[in-house]
Amino acid sequence: MCIDKKQSLSVVDFYANKTILITGSTGSIGQLLLEKLLRECSNVKRIYLIIRSKKSLSSQQRLKKMFSTSLLFEHHSLDKVYAIDGDLCQDNLGISDENYQKLCQEVQIVFHSAACVKFNGILGTFIEQNVKGTNRLMSLCEKMLKIESIVHVSTAFSNCLQKCVEEKIYSPPFDLSEWPDVDLFLKMLEKNFAHLAVKNEHPILNGHPNPYTFTKAITEWLVDQKYGHLPVIICRPSIVASTYREPLRGWMDKFFGYSGMYSLISTGIARSVIINLECKAEIIPADYVVNSLLICAAYRASTMFDYSKKVVHQTSCPENSITWQQMNDETFVYENKIPTTKLIRPVKKKFSNKYQTNWDKLCYVWTKLFNHYPFALFIDFICLITGNRPFLMRLTRIMHSTSEELVFFSTKNWCFQYKNNMEIYHLIDERERALFNCDYNTIDWPDFCYQTLIGGRRYLLKEPDSNIEQAKRRRKLLHLSYEFIYFCRNLFIIWIINTFIGEKILPLSSSSSAIIIENILLLFNKINLFVLNTCVFVY
Repeated sequence: MCIDKKQSLSVVDFYANKTILITGSTGSIGQLLLEKLLRECSNVKRIYLIIRSKKSLSSQQRLKKMFSTSLLFEHHSLDKVYAIDGDLCQDNLGISDENYQKLCQEVQIVFHSAACVKFNGILGTFIEQNVKGTNRLMSLCEKMLKIESIVHVSTAFSNCLQKCVEEKIYSPPFDLSEWPDVDLFLKMLEKNFAHLAVKNEHPILNGHPNPYTFTKAITEWLVDQKYGHLPVIICRPSIVASTYREPLRGWMDKFFGYSGMYSLISTGIARSVIINLECKAEIIPADYVVNSLLICAAYRASTMFDYSKKVVHQTSCPENSITWQQMNDETFVYENKIPTTKLIRPVKKKFSNKYQTNWDKLCYVWTKLFNHYPFALFIDFICLITGNRPFLMRLTRIMHSTSEELVFFSTKNWCFQYKNNMEIYHLIDERERALFNCDYNTIDWPDFCYQTLIGGRRYLLKEPDSNIEQAKRRRKLLHLSYEFIYFCRNLFIIWIINTFIGEKILPLSSSSSAIIIENILLLFNKINLFVLNTCVFVY
């Protein structure tokens, strides 16, 4: 459908009677995208989802399970949703000939959000899923007879080596004079490096912090150079957090990234996280990202489309941004009001580690080895002897992995151009702007922090709001117990020093002994003793 320039852009009308294909529909963004289409664009004709069969479940069974178990789809039916068994890593996407032809004949809009989003692993996996998988999907799009719009979901950090990232396609992370053909470069990568778990110091990444951003940068170049004749628009969200306003406030579905990390902090598990509190928090609510994707698809198909806007950033704006310090302060304000009954030990408020100097790194490793891991082992041991399933060692490994993977992004500042998103947003019908809000100036960050914290409580920790008062009482008792154990420990240290050091080994004056005792106590107060933590848990 073409939309006249004199008219405003109606997103709802655009999707009416349209057939849509979504990849990555089992991920957070994919689920929210599907839910939003079913809720606000109910006149859509059909939605196809490419879903890989997994274990003993077929693609259709996985779809039904998602609808039956996810709170997002509690009020939605499968009437217009169809799962197609496929795999981005296989030729022709692993789709049967019959379904392949069906997609070619029917699909008008494509949302490609599937990707390997981990930050470490075998390079070949990232190449296969992120680059070659996108290439296979674009090849399918070329054969679609009715194609109107293709939204390729990339990342704002695909060009993270730039301090100021513009909304444009950058040169790929390899020498074009040596490798003018991207397919030849990929063959070289697969031949020589596909089996390696490359990290940021590996020269093949050309300065990129991980294989994820490296392959995303290559994919953008591939899409632009090889498939620029297709109606493609590239969207680059920054760090996607929980939802803010819809469909469920604070919704998240896994311990991943920023939202999951703050859930671990709020339980007292995390005592040290790599983050520079002075840096801007490049996070964006998931529902704002989804709204922008839907608007971008409609814009790309319209006569209003301008090729200077073929790349759109979904990032925060300077007029309404927030630092990690501000986010940290807001979070701890609400931590006192909505604690969790799963609180294992009092929350440590000074948990940040810039991870820049050798001392920073030493302190982080110290906390890992002598605080996080021993405590996790002890708790899991208690679980085993009480007949419960151990859980904390696994969570601790995830926590460390996430913190270390995000170090490049949580300790630096970027300047992301964001004008395209706002200009496109203001093209849509004023009556629909509230339905598809992606104006980042409307984010109330203190409220968002509250929604993230209570969302983590509801959807990750599985706690009802009805037990908040119980959690407050438990938190108060836990803190009193913690202070009592500190007091007893300090008395014991004073007794040890006076008995074995002050009288026998160091017969000093009372003033000198007092100074030694005071310094030793100060040193002990800076070290979170394993015995202390385990005693609190037993309590």
